[in-house]
Amino acid sequence: MVGNNDLSMSSTLPIEALVVVLYFGVLIGLAFVFRRLNRNVDDYFRNGCKGTWWLVGTSAFVANYTAWTFTGAAGVAFTAGWSVMVIYMIAPLTALMTALFFADKFRQIRAVTAPEVLRRRFGGSTEQFYSYFGILNNLLISSIQLYGLAIFSSAVFGLDIQWVIVGIGLIVLTYSFFGGSWAVMGTDFVQGLILVPITLFVCFLCLREIGGLGALFQGIQAAGLSQDFRMFNTVEFQDRVSDFTIAWAIAILVKNIPNQMSLITAVRYFAVKDGREARKAAILDCTLSTVGLLFWFIPPITARLLYDQQVLAMNLSNPAESAYAVAAMEVLPAGMAALMVVAMFAATMSNLDTGLNRNAAIFTLNIYPQVCRILGKPALEGKKLMRLGQAWTLLLGMSIIIIALYLSMQEGAGVFDFMLQVGAILGMPMAVPMLMGLLIRKVPGWAALFSIGVTAIPSSMAAMAGNVPWLADALPILAEPWKFQTIVFVNGAVSVSTFLLSTLFWAKTSATYKEQAASFFKTMHRPIDFKNEVGEANDELQMTIIGTFLMVIGGGILLLLMVDNPWTLDGRWGIILVGSFIGGAGFVMNRIGRRSVTSSTPFSSRLP
Repeated sequence: MVGNNDLSMSSTLPIEALVVVLYFGVLIGLAFVFRRLNRNVDDYFRNGCKGTWWLVGTSAFVANYTAWTFTGAAGVAFTAGWSVMVIYMIAPLTALMTALFFADKFRQIRAVTAPEVLRRRFGGSTEQFYSYFGILNNLLISSIQLYGLAIFSSAVFGLDIQWVIVGIGLIVLTYSFFGGSWAVMGTDFVQGLILVPITLFVCFLCLREIGGLGALFQGIQAAGLSQDFRMFNTVEFQDRVSDFTIAWAIAILVKNIPNQMSLITAVRYFAVKDGREARKAAILDCTLSTVGLLFWFIPPITARLLYDQQVLAMNLSNPAESAYAVAAMEVLPAGMAALMVVAMFAATMSNLDTGLNRNAAIFTLNIYPQVCRILGKPALEGKKLMRLGQAWTLLLGMSIIIIALYLSMQEGAGVFDFMLQVGAILGMPMAVPMLMGLLIRKVPGWAALFSIGVTAIPSSMAAMAGNVPWLADALPILAEPWKFQTIVFVNGAVSVSTFLLSTLFWAKTSATYKEQAASFFKTMHRPIDFKNEVGEANDELQMTIIGTFLMVIGGGILLLLMVDNPWTLDGRWGIILVGSFIGGAGFVMNRIGRRSVTSSTPFSSRLP
């Protein structure tokens, strides 16, 4: 079947390129407006604790989904059908659990960075370890995400993947550098409101193309894919790192719960106004994640049935990872395929800018002061300290681009397996003690580091397995790469048991540390007094600014009506539907925001 677009969009490339360029211009413009809200490091790194629940909740949602969802994970949907949904079932579950048990407490910790929380909970040594290791780990994860986005973009535009990495990386770096946390969350919200309607529209068009949901299941059966596309497999993918068995699914659950509900991820709620708004933000995250779970993997499965030859013809190390891109290009109207690219930018750029901002915050507020103390020199303060944070944003952003370029030159298992391996080997040993530290109070200050140190042994073995031939002769267990679930179960068991073992030493812990631990939990359970602790809110200003930019984006989408498309749902009516939704949402937000302030107060004067 032939869709509306050539595979590389060559017939409408100038239009598509113009749409993407204008979108980038809007993001940078938004950053320059929000940068006027940055007066100190507190504003630059956590919105001055004035973020509204809808702003923080949408940012948390979008930050969970990157182009990896639409490349690596979509590649799994193309190959193994519904198995990939197991991963995305965890996101709404953990968001709901966070809303019920942790969100308000995360905000009530009253911190700016995750290592700052660890200092209060476990002490300075744990803070410094997580600061250095966290930056390195985040650099690698962000680089993988940028690489995944470049895979999608190069598939759509037919451009060299290295140039795509550099271009996208510089755009993210620009608005993150100037706007800080305000720009990060503002662009996250705008991008989330683009991502959801566009991806739902692509799903609808794919189902329409194949004849409906019933026809999709019939097509899977007719193609002989019923076994491969089961939610849980047996031996169909036994030669892969991810074999999609029940054991694999349980391992996904075991890995992702501590990753998404620990003191490390608590940072996403630091910018919200108070505990009540933090819970509302988590509920919004849960709702939006559920929507994504239901609709995001139908397009790559449709591609397997209708466009498999186009997918396999893509010039990529793992062609299956272009399945979503191919499906979108085939069904979207001419001129609108770029909006799908924009949605992918939205997904990954949210995670990249958040990672950049957090990494710069860690260096500025956790590593730099300690270095100054060691050297006996006074640390910078006020605006100068914020400028230092901007400088580190620049340096870290360039590092991400360089690592992503390196990854693009490697042959391997693909983005999906690589991402899971990194999470199991590096992320899980770090995350488990951070969740346990919330649940178990009576542990010594060295409990987290002890757990990480011991778990580093099986993690190192997993990293070397199948990659160091001379060790395989001495240790047969390292002869073949470990399955994902093997890594998770071994690391999880070692991490939990060693952390619990440390409770035996609580009685010998100093009275000073016991008082510190008690103070941490007391603070975490004390509600925020926003007026006395933070001051005046600026909810209306946030709504007005973002609403204005959404109207601009919606209007820009409606300009695509000038492209020669038929008056059908996969043509001009589809453009009207998406553009009107985004522009209409912006109009409502703008009206609510402006109505909440006196009409005599000019908009520009409300910016600091």
